Amino acid sequence: MKFDDSIKMIDEWQTLVQQSKEPEFKEIATELKDLKQLLKGKKTKASDISEKLINMGEQTSKASSLTARGFKGAIQKLGKSLDSEDD
Repeated sequence: MKFDDSIKMIDEWQTLVQQSKEPEFKEIATELKDLKQLLKGKKTKASDISEKLINMGEQTSKASSLTARGFKGAIQKLGKSLDSEDD
């Protein structure tokens, strides 16, 4: 995946998540915006990106309880994947 494609995907997720009325999802949208800024930064350290992804994973896992049936499992899996320091 190209860098520009990654940024575009983050933008799409941010737009989608911002549409929620739930504060937990608004926080995730903010985290996505911060992630995009980190990725575009010329002096960003890998540890900064890793920390952001772990934080997003924790928030996503917490927010999964607010998702509709059928999406809950996928959102929980995404949260665990983002939160994993081993990957």
